[in-house]
Amino acid sequence: MVLSDTTEIYYRKRDHVPGLGPMNSENNQGFLLHPSIAFTADGIPLGILDLKMWSRTVLGGNRSQDGRKIFIEDNESVKWIQGYKSLCEFAKVQRFSRIKSNRKIQSF
Repeated sequence: MVLSDTTEIYYRKRDHVPGLGPMNSENNQGFLLHPSIAFTADGIPLGILDLKMWSRTVLGGNRSQDGRKIFIEDNESVKWIQGYKSLCEFAKVQRFSRIKSNRKIQSF
């Protein structure tokens, strides 16, 4: 079993730190992590199969500055596709019976 989700790491009320970007406001800065972690059927963690880490350059996430939607390849949601592709590469050397994802990637 492989679980993935995004974690936001905040550094609040600090002077600008190189490598960190805006989070929910210009006053909060930080970065994001999106790991894919493998577990046995009994819930024992086996390790991290994939990890994406990034910081935002501007606020907005999946919309452009003028409110238009951004292509998935150019927004943060691409992390789900990249994680899935990494899992498929791993599956070539391991045996998986099925791949099931949550609503954001919509693959079952």
